[in-house]
Amino acid sequence: LNWLTATVLAVNQFNSTRKRMSCLVRHSDGSHVLYCKGADSTVLPLLDPRTPAAELARTAEHLRMYARSGLRTLVLARRSLSNSQATEWLSRHRAASVSRQNRDEELSVAAAAIEANLSLVGLTAIEDRLQDGVPRTLENLRRAGLKVWVLTGDKVETAVNIGYSCKLLTPAMTLLYVGATANGDGPPPTRDSLRRQLRELTQHYSSQILAQMPHLSEQAQAAHGLGGGLRHSEGGADA
Repeated sequence: LNWLTATVLAVNQFNSTRKRMSCLVRHSDGSHVLYCKGADSTVLPLLDPRTPAAELARTAEHLRMYARSGLRTLVLARRSLSNSQATEWLSRHRAASVSRQNRDEELSVAAAAIEANLSLVGLTAIEDRLQDGVPRTLENLRRAGLKVWVLTGDKVETAVNIGYSCKLLTPAMTLLYVGATANGDGPPPTRDSLRRQLRELTQHYSSQILAQMPHLSEQAQAAHGLGGGLRHSEGGADA
């Protein structure tokens, strides 16, 4: 076997904003390669525009399949660089790493400069098992009337699947997707689109509740009429 060894020259660290990390290495044959891994939402847009559409479609389908199984996914990519490209970027990275002002921002800018035109290598999917007692604990909290919120960076399908496995969600619940679709597709939400969705959901379920409870509907109509009468009287008094 011919072993290929590598020397790590620089590492672009992971953070919650970048959602990826990468490292530039020099192989024993003298070649320079950048290896990158991270969330599909951040790595896939960095691929070479010439990446075949069929390859991207197959990758997206595998991501959905793994997410529906509750698996955590990472996309892997790489980029080959010439000696001059690697030398030039390493100088930029070193300058950013010793910067006394806005060091983190300078490092992120330097990383973005090299994390481009990547070639897709593949993707991984792992099971992140729940700790013992988590489902029972969350179920008891819900039964006690406590509100439980979970903040996650997972894909929508992965988050929903894990929600069921830890009994935060139950089949009897109606799932509302605000700012995302059930499969996580679609453009990123805006503030206006989020407000519109919340307004539509509120109106929809308010009408359903009133339809199921006629006495509440009558009270709401009476209150509306009373409010209208008061406004009319106030207007007449002012006139």
